[in-house]
Amino acid sequence: MRKAIKSALEQNGVTEVIVLDDFSTDGTAAMVRDDFPTVRLYSFTESKGYIVRRNQGAKLAVGEIIFSIDDDAEFSNANVISETISEFSEPCIGAVAIPYIDKKFGDEIKQMAPDDRSLWVMGAFIGTSHAVKKDVFLKLGGYREILIHNTEERDFCLRMLDAGYIVKIGRSSLIYHYQSPVRKSNWNRIMERRNDLIYAVCNIPLPYVAVHIPGTIVLGLLYGIKNKCIIETIKGYFSFLSIFTSVMPMRNPVSCETYFLIRYLQKVGKCKYHDIESKLNELKIKASLA
Repeated sequence: MRKAIKSALEQNGVTEVIVLDDFSTDGTAAMVRDDFPTVRLYSFTESKGYIVRRNQGAKLAVGEIIFSIDDDAEFSNANVISETISEFSEPCIGAVAIPYIDKKFGDEIKQMAPDDRSLWVMGAFIGTSHAVKKDVFLKLGGYREILIHNTEERDFCLRMLDAGYIVKIGRSSLIYHYQSPVRKSNWNRIMERRNDLIYAVCNIPLPYVAVHIPGTIVLGLLYGIKNKCIIETIKGYFSFLSIFTSVMPMRNPVSCETYFLIRYLQKVGKCKYHDIESKLNELKIKASLA
């Protein structure tokens, strides 16, 4: 947390730094208050998870571009924000995926555009390493809070694409992600499988949802067997069943064109904007008529 705040305060072009303390019990709030008096600190008396808090942070922010960084990450230098802001060069760009390194797993750079000559696009950003236009984020309702933990980026980016906005792959300086030592891997697996089905029910259009959901379940079971987390997989699916009646009223599927486009982006990983420009223009027209 200290590194994340310090690196944010050192950034060029920062309007404000907001810290949302989700009912921590380790003295974090006191540390922020004492060591970083210029930070806008919001402490809560109950924990609701980072999805809820990120939505609240977006509503509290006054800037036009929101940078959301986890407490186990930091900016590599004082240029990340200014460089990323310059990436919002086209009206169709709703968010920028900032290049990052998962320090726990090596030095591979992820979310880095192959070159700066073209506008490169991907299907979804990673939560700890992105910037998003505040007006787009709020217009789409932010992250889906029933997800609680995991899958919120993929869900939001699909809805953003349906509204005619893309995720641009950035070329800025890096974010370093260290991964929290108290990460609960078993719980993560449960939430992934639960949220896979929420994502499908809420977003996938007819008739494709009838095939997508069984396919998602089968792939989840195969993943569970391969990675020795089949119990967590089954728990995740039963967890979804327990909230099914709450999920169904949220169903607001994207267009078939959006569904095919996101499937394409998921398959190729990244592509040039030119390759999908005509399809995106069709989505913009439909979004403007909605």
